[in-house]
Amino acid sequence: MKGITSFLLILTLVPAAMAVDTWEPYPMGPGVIEFYFTQSGVGLDGPEGQGKSLVIGPSWGIHESAHVYLFTGIGYPEMGPGGVDFLSMGIFKNFYGEFEKTFKLDAYFEMVAFGPGLGFSSMAAGLEANLDFEGLGLYARPTLNWFHDGVGEGDSAMSLASGFWYGIAGMAEAFLELEFTEVDDEFEHASSAIGLNVLLSKEVELILELRSPEPAEGADRRFDITLGAVTVW
Repeated sequence: MKGITSFLLILTLVPAAMAVDTWEPYPMGPGVIEFYFTQSGVGLDGPEGQGKSLVIGPSWGIHESAHVYLFTGIGYPEMGPGGVDFLSMGIFKNFYGEFEKTFKLDAYFEMVAFGPGLGFSSMAAGLEANLDFEGLGLYARPTLNWFHDGVGEGDSAMSLASGFWYGIAGMAEAFLELEFTEVDDEFEHASSAIGLNVLLSKEVELILELRSPEPAEGADRRFDITLGAVTVW
């Protein structure tokens, strides 16, 4: 399961509906650009595990309740050469019903190429259930991930992110999230995160996140800081 674990760590860099969505759905047409800059390994003593990464890509609204996206991830580790970490494409769909003001259900499907020479591939299919109240809400995001290293038959693993958000002054959402991944047929705590999404204007949303991956036994705890933005025109 070591390959699966590494694959799930790669997925934490892909912003495919991974944060609380303030903008939902996106407008029709190719009118959205997203980017996310991450400083990894904050708090570690040495350069191993430290680095910078940039995720950037466009999104297209293809329906009033669906959009597709393309992302490129570029990494610059403190140890080793930098380069393209992954390429991803996916579709995100909102489902509406008579309880949409309180309960919302979203779904997404994604394909990713990553690893040396982008020789590794993966797919992910997930749901996001949101229970929204006046100024706060709860959400859960179960995802089934398929992984292939280009040699064997591949493998699969489940992941689950859950958390709550709290609205601030009608223009921001603070959130707390816990993430779990399946390792050797058991769910293990993978990371914890706090964040803030702020609508700066009708065209720009700012995304801030502090995430702490669960360290391996004997390893030091690290923090990953992400600054992102969604721009709409």
